[in-house]
Amino acid sequence: CSHLQGAYCRKGKANLNNRESPMKIRLHIPLIACFIVAGAVLASPETDSDSDGLPDVLETLAGLDPEKNECVADQCNAAPGPQYAVFLFDQSGSMDTEFGESTRIEAARSVSKRLVERLPESLQLGLYTYGPKECEGSVEIQSPFEKRSVDSVVQRIEGLQPDGSTPIGATLDEIAAKVQEKAGNYSIVLVTDGGESCEGDPVESARNLIAQSGADRNITLDVIGLDLEPSIREELASIAEASGGEFQNVTTQQQLENAIARPMRRIVQNLNEMMCLKKEMDALIRCEKNRISRIHLAYTKMSSGVGNLDANERQWLEKHRADFEEKSNERLKTYNDFKEKRAEALQEEIREMMQFLGELEQDDEEAQE
Repeated sequence: CSHLQGAYCRKGKANLNNRESPMKIRLHIPLIACFIVAGAVLASPETDSDSDGLPDVLETLAGLDPEKNECVADQCNAAPGPQYAVFLFDQSGSMDTEFGESTRIEAARSVSKRLVERLPESLQLGLYTYGPKECEGSVEIQSPFEKRSVDSVVQRIEGLQPDGSTPIGATLDEIAAKVQEKAGNYSIVLVTDGGESCEGDPVESARNLIAQSGADRNITLDVIGLDLEPSIREELASIAEASGGEFQNVTTQQQLENAIARPMRRIVQNLNEMMCLKKEMDALIRCEKNRISRIHLAYTKMSSGVGNLDANERQWLEKHRADFEEKSNERLKTYNDFKEKRAEALQEEIREMMQFLGELEQDDEEAQE
């Protein structure tokens, strides 16, 4: 037990020493308890405490700190990669309800078309609806990882009809799976007229989605409610709170358009942070190259039998070696690609987003007149 110093082991020793039992029992039971505790620790070689894509056991072998991601830009709150805007629109049966001068689904269609038609092409747009597949998740209208096809996407939006349930948890789980292998900055907006109806846990799903954030991925999740009942507002606000985002409840299409503008302004902030990040790229690239070298040396050590690893850990690390090397090389490529992107290109993206926001504000003023 001395090498673990676990509370369970210490407690076991104390209890046994107070009992009038044979010495053989006093010696063996704590040892068994220690082996159980040790086995529980060693059973999870995939643990990644600093969320840098490298397991703790490998970082320790490489001489890295498993509790700290060494390659981060401390002064800039952005990830080196594309800027994504991903919208998740409710298409459940209740979206046929009146909403100001139209219905909720008509408002969602109108706002979706405006986003597709007027958002700058430099912004990677994702558009999903949920409801028609009942509790099985979302329907992809436009992938954020593919070039935007305005005419075909608008045609699909115009054909959207209210149908089905509200699987918020399953939808967030799907989005988390889609973004986990793609570097970049994600502004995700969930629009719904109701709470979870498919026995999912949307708060936990929101936490899991945000947990995908790391050195090369920055994620925010905002929630917009469409004329929600007070009890449902509390549920939706909890989803936004769990993901560090904002919750807004709106009652008209114009309010919905205004609510959409808020996460769009955050995208402008992200782009400004990316300008900051460009100044730190050389240091990040040097750090990543050094980390790749250390990981390579760690595997060389392991092949030579060096390192305090058990057979399961060695087998697991060797099985996933190609995955770790690929992830590190992809991250280095992302940094190099981002470095080559001229500051003028980022400034142009900022200008285009500011123009889009200006158009939204002008529309709002005209609507109020």
